[in-house]
Amino acid sequence: MKKRGNLVLVEWLDSHYRAGWTTDAPDAKPLKCVSVGWIGRKTKRGIVLAPHITCEDKPQRAGEMTIPRAAIVRIKRISA
Repeated sequence: MKKRGNLVLVEWLDSHYRAGWTTDAPDAKPLKCVSVGWIGRKTKRGIVLAPHITCEDKPQRAGEMTIPRAAIVRIKRISA
């Protein structure tokens, strides 16, 4: 099997939205999210995470998500 890159768990912060009228105090705390996948690309501005990858000579990826570097709390390597 060809090397696919690093499988990681990423903890990151996201914004949230509440619809409708309200009178209580707004919750300004961001949502903590956890995602698992293979790092498809890393830049100084963010990472591209793919939760699905094929086992071919030239692997295909599906479900890629870009997470801004500023939103990332922690990246933990799961395997090589």
